[in-house]
Amino acid sequence: KQKGAGNGEPTAYDYLKKLEVERAAHEAERLLYVAATRAIRRLHLVGVAVADEKKDDGLKPPANGTLLKLLWPGVAQPLFAAELAVGAAAAAPPAGIDPASFIPPLVRLRAIGQPEILGAIPEGVRPDDNPLDLDAVESGLSLEASVGTLVHRCLELIAKNGLKSWSTVAIAALQPAYRRWLRGQGHDEAEAASGAADTVAALVTTLDSQTGRWLLADHPEAAAEQAWSSSDGKATLNHVIDRIFVADGCRWIIDYKTARLPEAELPQRAESYRPQLERYASLFAGDPLPLRLAIYFPLQGRLVELSPGR
Repeated sequence: KQKGAGNGEPTAYDYLKKLEVERAAHEAERLLYVAATRAIRRLHLVGVAVADEKKDDGLKPPANGTLLKLLWPGVAQPLFAAELAVGAAAAAPPAGIDPASFIPPLVRLRAIGQPEILGAIPEGVRPDDNPLDLDAVESGLSLEASVGTLVHRCLELIAKNGLKSWSTVAIAALQPAYRRWLRGQGHDEAEAASGAADTVAALVTTLDSQTGRWLLADHPEAAAEQAWSSSDGKATLNHVIDRIFVADGCRWIIDYKTARLPEAELPQRAESYRPQLERYASLFAGDPLPLRLAIYFPLQGRLVELSPGR
């Protein structure tokens, strides 16, 4: 019988209760293991530590039954203790601030003694629009392919959120986030910095150009990264149209390409994607609206329309 639980011999009920407590503890361990091992690229663990001057490390151990308690010895405790040693001031309320209403900053423990205070999201960019929250991307992609994926995602967000929610200032402020995401794709620091700069340049060029703003504006029947499926009777094909809308009595079907090419070479490169655009066009075989196909090059801010079928 547990110490302090009273007099008398333990009963069968006490034994069953002890088994249930152990079962619940094992289930918590299983939950943590399953959740942690499902990470594809990176695992983020968020926990709250409470200072306690009476403890040798200055920290109050997590409550029993919590997931943080399972990770505390040898994993979380050294990190929290090291952060407390170098950043205790950041965790305390400033003078004149009511401790009850003070919300400590979220600190990312990138390495012991090297915390990074997460900055505020730029005005007009919602938390759920964080460009780092991309679906899993195949590792080992070239830098150009990774930049293309990132630019596609950002253009999708701008189109869905509306142009008024974005500005060139907000885009520039997100460059560190783009760099971190590219590092997460396996690119070294130099490549990540270069790719982040290209991403910002492509988005700023788009927002600064009349063509880019027209492309991302709110048009009838507009969609971004719209998924379609078709079947030829033998196999099912999946298609994702980067941008589609109706304007000037026509249905525009547009694909983005982040090719770094001289302006003079863009028409030829656009023509090379004709089969892809015509495959998209075949999805609208019965559409009464005329179809117009084009490639948009974000780095150059250039929209190249393909001439009618050769």
